Amino acid sequence: MASIIVADENEGRRNLLAGTLEREGFSVTRTSTLRQTEGTALGTLPDVVLMDGEWRGSDPLDTAQRMMSDPEFSFKSRIVLLSRDTGRDMLVAAAKAGIAEVLAKPLDMSLLIKQLGKHARKEFVPPPADIAISTTGGLFDVDLKLDDPTWAIPMLQNLLGPDIINPEFVAAILAKLAEDGVAVEGIDISNLGTILRAAFGQILEQNIGGDGADELTEKLEDTTGDKKKGPKIGTSIEDMLQSQADELEAEILDKMEEILSEEIPEYAALEVQQRIGVDPEVVNMVREVSVLTQELLWEVGTPGRLNDLTLNTRVEDAVVMLDDVLKSLPDVPDEEE
Repeated sequence: MASIIVADENEGRRNLLAGTLEREGFSVTRTSTLRQTEGTALGTLPDVVLMDGEWRGSDPLDTAQRMMSDPEFSFKSRIVLLSRDTGRDMLVAAAKAGIAEVLAKPLDMSLLIKQLGKHARKEFVPPPADIAISTTGGLFDVDLKLDDPTWAIPMLQNLLGPDIINPEFVAAILAKLAEDGVAVEGIDISNLGTILRAAFGQILEQNIGGDGADELTEKLEDTTGDKKKGPKIGTSIEDMLQSQADELEAEILDKMEEILSEEIPEYAALEVQQRIGVDPEVVNMVREVSVLTQELLWEVGTPGRLNDLTLNTRVEDAVVMLDDVLKSLPDVPDEEE
């Protein structure tokens, strides 16, 4: 059963929409403020957060951006916005905030249910708008417009790097020109590598996705004659892109496994000379305070005593953390008389 948060400050509209979705088999949580929506969403990680686009004194796009900045939420959940404004500026702003889809009001309920099902199953849904996100500090310049083939050019930087166009490569080019009776005059040999990189880069840009790039890689391999240095030049463009994509996928999976891991990190014990002595009475005091606080929070967090779902979630988290503290505290031996 897919879980959905319906966020709308209008109670009647909120209950009507939530009731309809519940009859369609969704598990629905209602929220009446953006702050409550944010806390509940980050605490429960629903499949979809369905937000109204109009709030008094609050901006749903800011809330969406804060939620999507949480790695675990952005991996497990999607945000759908219901808005009367579906202009270009609104769609671009929604896409930049991480919103998965903007549906126009008044609602087509059958379309809404269909799209919510897609988002809950994590099927591909086109973003509200095509936006370009560039990174200036790394090797990649990512453009979200999939119909633009030039996004692949940065992935071919290894073909034009100094490991490939090195002094040996330049010498091989000059030897080939000499065999063909072509004299190179008026060109500083030390700058020839830069000239070649610029020329090959232009060829790649003009022939990306076609047979020209494959022909270029074959010519480069024939010219260098050294297949042991750097990446394999004779590899097709598709193979090189797939190799880089596999490496990127493995890196992302490692990062996500680290982020989503629920294991408690292990810490190495300090050396004896680095340890700090603690008064046994302090340990006993921390234990007694933790027990008292845990029992108090347990009573406060009893179902039905807290109406605020966000506060109830925080109380439950505090109880679990205090339990971990109590388990980690060592037993203090009785003083010898």
